[in-house]
Amino acid sequence: MERKLVFELPNDLRCIEETVDFVVSRCSTSEEVARKLRLNFRVSLMEALSNAMIYGNGRNPSKRVRVEVFLRVGSVT
Repeated sequence: MERKLVFELPNDLRCIEETVDFVVSRCSTSEEVARKLRLNFRVSLMEALSNAMIYGNGRNPSKRVRVEVFLRVGSVT
């Protein structure tokens, strides 16, 4: 089974934590998966979003960041 999360968020660093919490909550299908996601995936997603906002969008508040997450049994891409 594959699921896809697609959404946009404002180019505002204050939105990152809530966004990461949302994505991780949708990815956690079991306690084992949740444990792995708590650190590695969370940190990677926070870093990717902050880099997109700061460097990709140049901190321009009129721009948005698009997030696409593909969930498959045993993997998140």
